[in-house]
Amino acid sequence: MKNKILILFVILVLIASAVVAVWSLSTKITSTPILVKANGSFLKIDEKGRVTKLSDVSNNDFIKGIGFYADNFIYTSQSSDNLPITSIWSINTKTHELTELTKGIGNTFFSPMIKGDKLIFGSKEPFGIWIVDLENSSKVNVAESLEPSAGGSGTQFGEFIISKDSEWIISTAFDPVLKKNCYFSTRVNGSKRVNLTGNIHIPLLAINTVSGRPFVELTDFSEDGTKLFFSFANNGKELSYFISIDGSLKAVLPYGYFVSFINNDSEVILLYPNPTTGERSILKVSIDDKTQNNLTKDLQGNCYEVKLSPQNDKIIFTFALIGSQEYSLWIMNIDGSNKHKLTDKTEGIVYPMPFGFVLIPNSNKIIYQIEDPDLRKWSLWTYDMDNSAKTKLLGDSETDYTFAYSASNGKYIIVRSGENVLLASTNGDKKEVLEGNFGSNTFSILNDYLIYQDSQNNSLYLLDLSTDTKLKIKENFLDNILGGRCQTSADGNDILIAVSTKDGLLKYYLFNTQNHKFTDLNKIIKDEIDFANFYP
Repeated sequence: MKNKILILFVILVLIASAVVAVWSLSTKITSTPILVKANGSFLKIDEKGRVTKLSDVSNNDFIKGIGFYADNFIYTSQSSDNLPITSIWSINTKTHELTELTKGIGNTFFSPMIKGDKLIFGSKEPFGIWIVDLENSSKVNVAESLEPSAGGSGTQFGEFIISKDSEWIISTAFDPVLKKNCYFSTRVNGSKRVNLTGNIHIPLLAINTVSGRPFVELTDFSEDGTKLFFSFANNGKELSYFISIDGSLKAVLPYGYFVSFINNDSEVILLYPNPTTGERSILKVSIDDKTQNNLTKDLQGNCYEVKLSPQNDKIIFTFALIGSQEYSLWIMNIDGSNKHKLTDKTEGIVYPMPFGFVLIPNSNKIIYQIEDPDLRKWSLWTYDMDNSAKTKLLGDSETDYTFAYSASNGKYIIVRSGENVLLASTNGDKKEVLEGNFGSNTFSILNDYLIYQDSQNNSLYLLDLSTDTKLKIKENFLDNILGGRCQTSADGNDILIAVSTKDGLLKYYLFNTQNHKFTDLNKIIKDEIDFANFYP
């Protein structure tokens, strides 16, 4: 009898716990608290929608969040969205203390970022690149004694990037001793500074690189982050330049558009424009320039867009015969062997601009589009590098396709075609036109969540691209949207939606993916919200 009573008691406790858990979840508007600025104050909205005032803001300027470090939220202050940053601040979300991190070092700042326990930013007047220790607020100017880059089109005021290990800052500046623009690498603690380009003249003129660039001339880091690659003109002669981040190794290479480091960073792949014939070939060059291999010399034409496969074992590129605009898509091994064409004349020609081809993240697939020059129709295809299979995803469009987004698992993609936004599976078994609009942006995507508004009934939808799950989150949403963006909480359970309207208002909404609760934050604050951000 006692055992039965004990079992019954345990069951009742479990039922009660489940009821409490369900009730607790149903009352939550968010799993993560939200930091809000409204009416000149910082406020906290907790999981149940309760509001706590943290601190009055020192001024009522426009602010932008940089991010959290521990309990401190770091943000910029400026007169309006389009004007320069005038100060950078920190608010401690526990003690509510406000700290001006740029006090005493100028009044115009740019490019702030958080790396580990350091805040890094540039200042214009006076010129500097500053490291602020967020533990003790100490500051060091790693560009001390240098001046802003002079002349040129792309690197004014000393742009900078951070090395992959966050130990070095790569920056441009004018060296008053050498009286020329230079690239420098500097330890983040200011203990060492290296002039990477020395007596090489840098005009700071933009070039067209293949892989995109963090700077105008500085094209990329090696995989281990210890080497850099430059392409620029020196006294009228174009050249490529390899150097280690600490300045210990240097080499001048054939001029070319950088594609990638390969073979444990011992070689590079370049798109090489022959200065005599004008032909564009793909070269494999050792970083000491002792060996060079033209991988496409047998094709006798021009290579254009060039990329490496995710496994770095194949090179994919577009190609056309000399004088032709009939582009084809090719693939070959990293050493130039097993070269073959993926497209043929019966399918059409690869349309190189603005699309070309894209490597789908977290997969071994290429996505590309084909144009039928006779019918003026476009189709979208994938090529699987694992099994050499081609799949037609979308076809017979009167406008070209533009790739927009891929799910992190590589199973679904979003593309545009004219006025349409389309969802397609990369294996070809599904395609859907999203009859939607999110202002001028059409949709807002973050962390595989796509938010869009049905243009027919103004309903707001959430589409999880990783699972192809669509959920209507709000009927009869706003009909005067100008644009929108979203952010997700760290645990992915909450989505913060910011909407700008045609009458100049900024509205914030919250959607909890666990209980599907949709909340208008403006009604909770009962005032216009200037800024909102999830706690970490």
